[in-house]
Amino acid sequence: MSSCQKLPYIPDENAIIYLEASPAVINGEECSLISIRGEKGNGYPLPDGTIVYLSASWGKLPAQVILQEGRALVKYQADQEYSGDVEIKAHSGQSTVIPESLVITVADHEVVSLMIWADPAELPFHGGQSMIDVLAHDALQKPVANKIVILSTSQGTLSEGGVRTTDDVGKIRTYLYTEKTAIVTAIYKNLVSIVSIRIASQNVKPLADFSHSPIELQSGETVYFNAAASYDSDGYIVSYRWDFGDGTSGAGESVSHVYTVSQNKSFMVVLKVIDDDGDEGVKSDKIEVKAML
Repeated sequence: MSSCQKLPYIPDENAIIYLEASPAVINGEECSLISIRGEKGNGYPLPDGTIVYLSASWGKLPAQVILQEGRALVKYQADQEYSGDVEIKAHSGQSTVIPESLVITVADHEVVSLMIWADPAELPFHGGQSMIDVLAHDALQKPVANKIVILSTSQGTLSEGGVRTTDDVGKIRTYLYTEKTAIVTAIYKNLVSIVSIRIASQNVKPLADFSHSPIELQSGETVYFNAAASYDSDGYIVSYRWDFGDGTSGAGESVSHVYTVSQNKSFMVVLKVIDDDGDEGVKSDKIEVKAML
């Protein structure tokens, strides 16, 4: 008796094999899945049992794979000691392979991005505490642990010293205590990142003051108010608002008003000034108005 063994299918020159890597960029300890898809010249899948031979310029990859329904999926394992581009090649019979060389980038698990921020970024005028966070990322924007970062500040003090190590999520947290505007700097090798923590200014409220003329006022007579004596020591006044005490009001540095009474009466005049920081100053004065005889 004799037996026949089925030989593997050998693609001809019209066949096409497609390669795709996911992901195409990995770290040294990670893997990438290589998708292999084979088609005949007429677009139908290559037969089951078709052998595709594989090779990698670095790292680990099965030497061959057998297609089922024209497809296969294999795992590429990077070498932890290597970083750079790896070329994956495939061949089967006379088929065309697309791409001719599949490139996977093995990234060095090194810090390439150093970010720093402060919360809050502005402290009260008397100073206080701001939380400082530093985050170290690699080329894949993944956190990098166990890296030494040097922290310094131009003003105030940082908690736990200036030499710190990133934690498991690539972060360092410290606290700045300062009474003055400060710049905190984080340094890792040739990477430098800074953040500024400002101190809010202490605004001085404006002083409201005014005079009026004439001093002795009769009903129906025009009285003139002048607030030129008002001032703001650390800025300027942007608004003058008057309450004449009789239910009417006015605006401006200099205003005039007429009181009409049937009997002697006093009115409380109130001036409110507002400075360029939004703070207010208030002055009030009693005005005596005599009725006409």
